[in-house]
Amino acid sequence: MKRDDDEPASSIARVAAADLESTEKGIAIGARGSTPIADPFDTPLMNAVLVRWHDLLRITLVDPWPCFRVRWRTRGGKCEDAFGPADGESESTFSFAVIRLVEATTRRSPLLVSRGWLDVPDVDWEPVAALPVLEQVVTRYEAGAFRTSARDVERQVVSVLARRGAPSTFDALLSRLHSSPGRPLARIPQEVLVTEDEDVYVRFRDKSCARIPLAALRVRIDVRSNAFTEPDDAFYVFGRATRLLLLDRGKCPVAQLFDARLAQKRSIAAPTKPP
Repeated sequence: MKRDDDEPASSIARVAAADLESTEKGIAIGARGSTPIADPFDTPLMNAVLVRWHDLLRITLVDPWPCFRVRWRTRGGKCEDAFGPADGESESTFSFAVIRLVEATTRRSPLLVSRGWLDVPDVDWEPVAALPVLEQVVTRYEAGAFRTSARDVERQVVSVLARRGAPSTFDALLSRLHSSPGRPLARIPQEVLVTEDEDVYVRFRDKSCARIPLAALRVRIDVRSNAFTEPDDAFYVFGRATRLLLLDRGKCPVAQLFDARLAQKRSIAAPTKPP
């Protein structure tokens, strides 16, 4: 059953990995400024997040990787914030800092930890020489080059569940203009196809090709153009953190297939009501 606190973070405070600390007193986030201090709980910074162990209600590792969410008691009730890597921060470095927080919390109160993406195995792209050939004619010359009959011709066909073809020149220009830090051009594929044996093949913009199992598809992270429009671009995440960015999701057969598979997984994971 999927927990509410495992939902992807919609609002994320950006911090550096070095700003994530745990001490005997609790968890400190963004407590150190330019003036050195021995104890982060003695910080003069008003925007620091200081959570003492007895006030901690939950720490949850949430998407998009490597983010996490903290919920704690305050004098006025409860507070909750989600945190992710600062601009320019290495996601891997940040994830290691988050894991250290999880380890410190687990030693004290394992029931307060929701491990989220930490329990998902890494599944990376497998490089391949090229995309599968959808249809290929193979000719055998058994009786000499000039005596090949129709029986000597074999057709090899790769069945495809969904395909996103190479963009037109105009669409490619739009993709380039559409790129941003949230939509990096390197993660916008040139071509995608999903074969009947449930492998996802991608040709990237540097012409390299790779594949990944469709079964590793885990979650969709919507990317908004602005606060006033419905998101139509999305990262599809395979395994813990391997991402594929698809633009114009509503017009893309591959995205529609991915969404259907994710909906199927959710329906299987949902609890059934007793008769």
